Amino acid sequence: MKTHFKYIHFEVGARNPSTTVWICHNTKYGDILGSVSWYGPWRQYCFFPEHGIVFSAGCMKDIQTFIEGAMEDHKAKREARKLRAAGGVPGAADGGSRQSLSNENGFGTVAGGQQEIQYD
Repeated sequence: MKTHFKYIHFEVGARNPSTTVWICHNTKYGDILGSVSWYGPWRQYCFFPEHGIVFSAGCMKDIQTFIEGAMEDHKAKREARKLRAAGGVPGAADGGSRQSLSNENGFGTVAGGQQEIQYD
């Protein structure tokens, strides 16, 4: 998942077993612009800006790109947890079909009858 963009970057602020909170910083000065965290009512990651911060369209696009990557990783991890709960056997959770859980970055791969989960 991409965390560094031209004018902003994201750093892990807190982790728990199922979600992560990232802090969004201005790259030039390091100022905190907001955070990305799980918003339960919408069942997705959302951006929570600091009060009084103004964003350009380009910055908002970078934030959107980051959130899309966070959602892909979240879904891959959720599927991996389902596999572990089903005994760690690929396909056990869905009646026997082989599942591929990799996203575009290769995270959460299930291959060769064994669970191979890769995280950065």
